Amino acid sequence: MPQNYRLGVFITRLLLFIGCFLIGCAGFGGELEPTLVVPSPTVDAWVVETAVSYQALRPIQGQFDGADWSDDVDLWMGKKHTLMIDLGNYFGEGDFACEMVVQTMGQPDQIATPDHDLWPHIQTLPQIETLESTTIAEYLVYYWRSTNDFLIFICDDSMITGSDWFYAGE
Repeated sequence: MPQNYRLGVFITRLLLFIGCFLIGCAGFGGELEPTLVVPSPTVDAWVVETAVSYQALRPIQGQFDGADWSDDVDLWMGKKHTLMIDLGNYFGEGDFACEMVVQTMGQPDQIATPDHDLWPHIQTLPQIETLESTTIAEYLVYYWRSTNDFLIFICDDSMITGSDWFYAGE
């Protein structure tokens, strides 16, 4: 019941956001200015369910946040970790707008730019070292186990161009 309720709330909020966006775009009968439309695929239903489960676990603190150990949030390949892996693989392989990740997963814990403390760590990741972008990307950072282990999405020119993991390796 709680998952169905959360899913219903999530879908209601998403529809409300889309409705407000469409009304805002239409203006008050004025001419619309041409804008660049970046196509972004829709999110599959299983991804919405996965994101709802992830969001339910996200606020639960574990050992890496100073609380007691929790298998659901601290365990390698535990619930939170596997949900994040699934979301990282899905969005990292698709052609999604960065905003779609944020709408689905919630606000990132950090947005890393060149002046951010996590930037040097992120630059060592294999997926990042092979970037051939002419612009400096920003990274949407979602903590798994605080700043020890986290999922990043490469956000380049408002589009997700990949995802990767930083593991402390303790």
